[in-house]
Amino acid sequence: MTGRVAVPSLELPIVLVAPGLGAIEAVLEDVGRRECRLRSLRFFSSGTKVRVALGERGGIHVAGTIDGYQTDGQRFTYHVSLEPLNGEADALVSLAEERRRQLAAGRCDHPGADGLHQPPLARSNKRADADFELEYRVGGEWKPATAVNLSVGGLLMRARGMLVEGMAVELRFTLPSQVLERCSDDALLAKLWDRAVREAAQAMLRRPFKMLTLRARVVCHRAIGGTIGDYGMEFYNVDPIAYGEIERYLAALHAANAAALNGTTPPS
Repeated sequence: MTGRVAVPSLELPIVLVAPGLGAIEAVLEDVGRRECRLRSLRFFSSGTKVRVALGERGGIHVAGTIDGYQTDGQRFTYHVSLEPLNGEADALVSLAEERRRQLAAGRCDHPGADGLHQPPLARSNKRADADFELEYRVGGEWKPATAVNLSVGGLLMRARGMLVEGMAVELRFTLPSQVLERCSDDALLAKLWDRAVREAAQAMLRRPFKMLTLRARVVCHRAIGGTIGDYGMEFYNVDPIAYGEIERYLAALHAANAAALNGTTPPS
């Protein structure tokens, strides 16, 4: 953004509303009192009037005009000049400042403005190998797929179908509970990065995982053969319970792998 020092992306999920295009999912990267930076898989030409709504319920609204963009071939990053601020835009700027303070402190584990948990930015792209069955759907019937890897921010899904980048997808799966038997309580707790999840998990470390239903968007695709492909899925609006379960599973997986490398076994 013009005249601003580069900062880590805020990664706040938003909805863009543009004339004739309806509501489009996007991500707010940075915001000031007169301008903001956001990215989307949808192309908008310079001069397009847009309204930014934070969260699916659109609790905070601000209007502006796109006056420039950059692209990496798959996503578009837009510079938006904002209209004179009102109370809602002030609330958006305040929310961004709070997010920046938490980023500077090395953690970002607070609920977003719509009350939904946002994954820690520093950890969301650190994936672990996975191999479990899941199902997905795009407004219709559930179809089978397999998870290839997993993080708190998303997963790599292998499936038969024709999904396109930017498509909203619903996922449901049950994380394998067997991993909980391969690590000690202390080792599992030590691997939990998120403080709130760590405190909550102490009372339920060994509880079997239950089915999770998450919303995600397709961010990349690689053909494997025929109609089979690998799809990079990015979670959005993750609720605290689902986030905590994914974090608990990943912590157990990392602890179990470390125990296997060290030749140690959890106490019986």
